[in-house]
Amino acid sequence: MTGARLARRLRTLAWVALGTAALAVAYAPAWSAPLFSDDLQLSHEAYPQFDGSYATALTESWVTGWQPNRFSPVGRFFSYTFHFAMHDLAVRSGLSMELWYRGAGLAMLVALSAAAALTLVAAARFVARANGWLRCSRAYAAVSIAIAVLIQLHPWSTDGLLSIFDVGLGAGVLSLLVVAAGLWAVGSQRPLWLVASVVGVVAVCGVLFYETIAAAVAATAIAYGWAFVSERRAARPGRRPLMLGLVGVVIPALVFVAGRIYVSTLDLAEYAGTDVALRPEGVAVLARLTGATVPGYGLRELMAMTGGLRVTSLVLVCAFALIMIVAAALILARRRRALTVNRRAWVIVAMLGTLVLLTYAMHSFTEKYIREIVFPGRVYISYVTGVAVVAIVLAALALSVRPRVAERWGMVVLPALGAWVVVQQAANWSAVETFASQSEAVSALSAAVVEWNPDEAARCVVMERWVETSGEDPRLVHRVVTGANDAYTLDFGEPFCDEVRLPASL
Repeated sequence: MTGARLARRLRTLAWVALGTAALAVAYAPAWSAPLFSDDLQLSHEAYPQFDGSYATALTESWVTGWQPNRFSPVGRFFSYTFHFAMHDLAVRSGLSMELWYRGAGLAMLVALSAAAALTLVAAARFVARANGWLRCSRAYAAVSIAIAVLIQLHPWSTDGLLSIFDVGLGAGVLSLLVVAAGLWAVGSQRPLWLVASVVGVVAVCGVLFYETIAAAVAATAIAYGWAFVSERRAARPGRRPLMLGLVGVVIPALVFVAGRIYVSTLDLAEYAGTDVALRPEGVAVLARLTGATVPGYGLRELMAMTGGLRVTSLVLVCAFALIMIVAAALILARRRRALTVNRRAWVIVAMLGTLVLLTYAMHSFTEKYIREIVFPGRVYISYVTGVAVVAIVLAALALSVRPRVAERWGMVVLPALGAWVVVQQAANWSAVETFASQSEAVSALSAAVVEWNPDEAARCVVMERWVETSGEDPRLVHRVVTGANDAYTLDFGEPFCDEVRLPASL
């Protein structure tokens, strides 16, 4: 290996390390968060639901937990097997389920950033061939740092970072892969059958994973439409973009619609999260979800819930680490080139705007979210997709700045960025610590149910303390108690607490 090649590989590893370190620091507060919402239920319920068997989980999860107006067998497969594995790994390792969930959350956040980097590189090369200098490793570092600076944790909401991230982050990853595949396909010189196969498989898997990925499919239609118009203007037949549009938009759309028609014929329990409600209140929800993507939105409400931001030594250490990562990235860059921008960039703007707007809209006009997202700072799992798109835009803008301009404004931007990082870290740590202090019984239960304790009376104390203090929906309490007992029986031969006293409302 030559010295130049070794230097390139080391630089690539450095970019990846910087990006991953930024995400790890930004995600650090999440490790203190207890399980809640669907994670709390499924962490106890999924394992006994499939009799503690991976084979059963892999074969039956596709058709488990279906809901009206939602046909997502791929998503059900991933979600149920994910929760099954989290419980099984916790039992085998003796570590709390919360640790396994947070570790998986960080891994999926890294995957989201990697998908965003692929999208940024594909978009840059779509805009101009001169942008071929931008490599995935550098794009990954730029997007990761942007995400690290942007993300706000919402423990009182289902934000896709702390809860249901198997769906939230999973949908974000697939949405960006659909967009990246579409942009790559338009400019690729590879055989049409290969390009069309990649586009079709990614898009169809996406719409079978979660409904909001249909927004990404709609976004790629813009790229295929632009390519077709360009072909026709050049007096070419445009067969390639037409074929891409067929396999990347039309077929996934038909699968999406057919799936919804199919589940409408089934006898499924009603679910407000998929019950469409085209009411004016949905516009307000859309505005709140969109606003939450902007850094600092909802900060006042969060301060009211936490009693103010607490700037602790841990906050300062994390903020300092992020600032040092940014500084190291700037030193490593030493770039003499900037991204070339032309009118094609408007196609990218239209695609990303469509992706975010439709993704948020699909969570705005439903009964469930109209009731729940009633003030700034309340979000849903689509939040992570919005943050990833904003991070792509910010990374692209930073990479488009000319070196001389960057040097001139760097002394102004970096101190402001440092001040914001302190505020954001303080907000995230304050939110999670306040929420965790209100949910100590959850953490105790999550640790106890995966560890053998011969003293059933002691186990019942843990369970009853959670039941008494949870404040959860009675139906969820019942499902957690039942799931914990069934899972403990499978793992250790007896229920966790056979005589638990449930509230009278149950």
